[in-house]
Amino acid sequence: MKVTFVSRHEGVERRFELQGNSAIIGRGREDLVVEIDLVWDARVSRPHARVWREGDELWIEDLQSKRGTVVDGVELRGRSTRLGPGTIVTVGDTQLTVEMEVPAKESKPDAFQATEAPVEIVPDSNAALNPADALVPAAKSTDLEQRLAQLCEIPILIAAEPRFDRRLQLVVDELVSLIPGAARGALLLTDPATDKLLLSASAPAGQAAVSLRLARRALETREAFIWHEADEPGVAHPSVLRHRIATGMYAPVRWGDEVLGVLCADHPDRAARFAPGDLALLRVVAQYAGMAVVRHRTAEALRRQSDFTNRLFGGRFPPRVREELMRHAMADSLTLGTRQSPVTVLISDIRGFTRLSEQLGPQRLSDLLNDYFPLLIEAIFRHGGSIDRFVGDAIFAVFGSPEPDANQEENAVRAALDMQAAARALSALRASRGAGTCEIGVGVDCGTVLHGFIGNAERMEFAVVGDAANYASRYCAGAGPGQILISSAVNARVWNLVEAEPVVIQTKHEGDVHAHLVRGLVER
Repeated sequence: MKVTFVSRHEGVERRFELQGNSAIIGRGREDLVVEIDLVWDARVSRPHARVWREGDELWIEDLQSKRGTVVDGVELRGRSTRLGPGTIVTVGDTQLTVEMEVPAKESKPDAFQATEAPVEIVPDSNAALNPADALVPAAKSTDLEQRLAQLCEIPILIAAEPRFDRRLQLVVDELVSLIPGAARGALLLTDPATDKLLLSASAPAGQAAVSLRLARRALETREAFIWHEADEPGVAHPSVLRHRIATGMYAPVRWGDEVLGVLCADHPDRAARFAPGDLALLRVVAQYAGMAVVRHRTAEALRRQSDFTNRLFGGRFPPRVREELMRHAMADSLTLGTRQSPVTVLISDIRGFTRLSEQLGPQRLSDLLNDYFPLLIEAIFRHGGSIDRFVGDAIFAVFGSPEPDANQEENAVRAALDMQAAARALSALRASRGAGTCEIGVGVDCGTVLHGFIGNAERMEFAVVGDAANYASRYCAGAGPGQILISSAVNARVWNLVEAEPVVIQTKHEGDVHAHLVRGLVER
C-alpha cells in the first residue's frame, strides 16, 4: 500500500511519500529523527504524532503534543484513530491530506522513509551508547522525551503567569496533560488559620474529585502513594463512591519541612492502577506547586513589609523625601546616625486641649483629631517639611532634614500660615454641623542641631536634638489661639516676605524671650 501525505502550509504544498511500518510527524533535530519533518511550522511539537500500519490499515496517535492533533475536525486525546483516503490531519498550522493507493503487487521494504529529502543522522559524540536503547520502540522513546520536555516547561510557565490562582490552575492542568492515565486532578492547600484543606484548583475546572480521607493520609504520612479500589475491597468511602474514583495518586505539597497541601490525580473507570513512573511525575509537579505557593507567600510578605515601610516613612516625610528614603531602605543603604547642620523646627499644638478633652470625651475628641491632623500634616508636607514626632495634640515638624533645604525658613513659615488657614476653615465647617472645634498655636525657630536616624535595624527613630527644637516649643507655648510666633533668627531670614510685629513672651526657664507675631504674607 502506497501512502502519501500532502502538506499545506501558508499556501505551500509538499508531498511525503512513505513506505514501511511507522513514522513520526513533527520537527526534527540532531537528537531526534522525524520522518515527516514539518520544520517550517513552529506550532508543531518536536515529536507531534505517530502513524503506523496494521495490515492494510493506517493509524495515527498524538504524542502528548503541546497543541494537539486534529483528525477531520476531531481532536485526539489519549487515543488513536484510523486514517483513510482523503482524511485531513491538522498539526499546528499545517494540514496533512492522506492519499492511499493499493498497487497490484506491493513490496514491503524494511525501512519507513520520507522521500522528499534524505535525512542525515549525526551521532552525538558526547552521549554514551546504550545497547538497551535499541530495544525501546521509537514511539515510547519520543513519548518519554515529550513528557520530560513538558515537565521542564512547567516552572517556566509558572514564573510567567502573574496571577497566583492561574498559576495553581496551570499546575493541575499540566499534571493531567502530563500523565496519560489521569482523567482528573486537584490541588488542595491547607488554611494556616483553620488547618482545613481548601480547594485551590481542579481539572476539569469546577469538577474536583478528591477523597479527603486519602488527602489527609498524604498530609499525615508526608508520602506520595498510589491507591486502587482493589486495595480495599468491600470498604465503602462516601467521597470515593460519589466521585467514582477507581484509582488515584496523592502527593503532599511540601517546601522544606512544611507541608502546604495535597496534589492528586485520578481516573473514574481505569482498571489498572497508575505506574511508579506516574507517581514520580506527580511528586515533581507537587514540588513545583510548593514552589509556586512559597513564592506567592514570600511576595505577599514583602509587599506587606513594603506597605508598612511606606506607611512608616509616608506618615512622616513629604513625597519626594519619602521616595528617596524608600530607595535607600530597599538598597540597604539608609545611613544611621546624626549629623550637625542648620534646620528649622515648627511645633504646633491645640490651645486648651485639656479642657477640650473633658468637654468632648474620648470618642468625639478622637474624631476631632482625625479631622484636624491630616490637614495640618498635608500643609507641612506641601512645603517640604518632615514630621519628627507626635506628642498628644502636638506636632513636631522639621524643615531642612533629612534632605537639605535652602529655603527652609520661608517654607516653614508658609506651612504655618497654611496650617492656620486649614484649621480655621475646618472649624467653620464643623461648627456648621454642631461639632466641636479647636484652635492651634504655632512656634518656629531655626538653628544648628543634631538630626538624623538613630537606633538600629530593630528599632530606628528619626530625631532632632538642639536649641532650635527647645525654643520652637517655647514659641509654640507662647502663641495664642490662631497665632504664629517665630524667632528673631527666622524673622531675619523672612522679613521681606511676611508682615510681623515684635512681641515678648515669658518662659519658665529662659525668662523673657523676644519673638515676632506673624500677621500674614506681604502683599505684592
